[in-house]
Amino acid sequence: MDNINNINNYIKINYTGANIVKNNNIENNNTPQRQNFEHAPNNTIISKEAVFLYDIQNIKMTRELILKYIQSLLNMPDSIEEFFNQYNKESEIQSTNINKNALIIIKNILDVAKLSEFLGKNSKIASQKILQTISQALNYGISDTSQLREILTILNTIGQNTTQIQNYNSIKELLLLYIPINPQAFEKASNDTKEIKEEDKEKNESEFSILFETINFSNFICKITDISGLIYINLSVIKDFPCNFFQKIIKTKIAKTNIKTMLEVNNKLIKNEKQNKIQNFKIVSSNKVSINTLMISKIIIETVFEIDRNYAATEVI
Repeated sequence: MDNINNINNYIKINYTGANIVKNNNIENNNTPQRQNFEHAPNNTIISKEAVFLYDIQNIKMTRELILKYIQSLLNMPDSIEEFFNQYNKESEIQSTNINKNALIIIKNILDVAKLSEFLGKNSKIASQKILQTISQALNYGISDTSQLREILTILNTIGQNTTQIQNYNSIKELLLLYIPINPQAFEKASNDTKEIKEEDKEKNESEFSILFETINFSNFICKITDISGLIYINLSVIKDFPCNFFQKIIKTKIAKTNIKTMLEVNNKLIKNEKQNKIQNFKIVSSNKVSINTLMISKIIIETVFEIDRNYAATEVI
């Protein structure tokens, strides 16, 4: 457990250059590199980078840890709520002093194109940090940098958006940074464009759509509309989806946000030409999206995938 805590603490410190002091609580590990400092005298100064690299080589990082590390690399807060609060406050304070075109959020409305620019800029800086970390690992004699390279692959997909349809991916990327599902969901699927274009033709200006790909419930669509602060949610699912159970969880979670919503869940036969092996989703949206819409969409995505993962338990409810 200590080595997992070391990874977590390293991420929290986030490249401050601080060192740690060896003590008797470091977990024994059979790797030669780790033994180099495990047998060092107490109070020996050891760089936190060294401890982090030794541990990441031998511990399979959880999705939560991977996201926490990527958040740190991108200089983003721990929660999406903190992200919205941070940039919304800055927008309110600085809107009279700086060019409004540079702001991501103004008066609770997120600019999708500006979000794409923000993620693109930060991901380039983060990629350089990862490359430096991989170089440090090699200097420490650590040959297995596969997990770091997987994180680099994710960073190289973030913010690389230039067209309107690709900008939808920026919203997806923001949500994925705070929803621990499979890392492959960051990748740009080659067949996304056609499906998104078809949904894009049907959407209203204020409508926000989530196109779900689940393992147990086929593909389905959730449409979210913000009308004067009231969020309308319309979910169209197959008959096997546990609608009552979903609504019970959703209402409990939304009640904690103080966001006013109206929820409608419909059974709809949806043709699925292939079996989904992993969970994924796509976003169709206008250029401007309310923060409340994004908060509700995160709750819905988390809940749908949680029910999908635990289908064997929920199907009898």
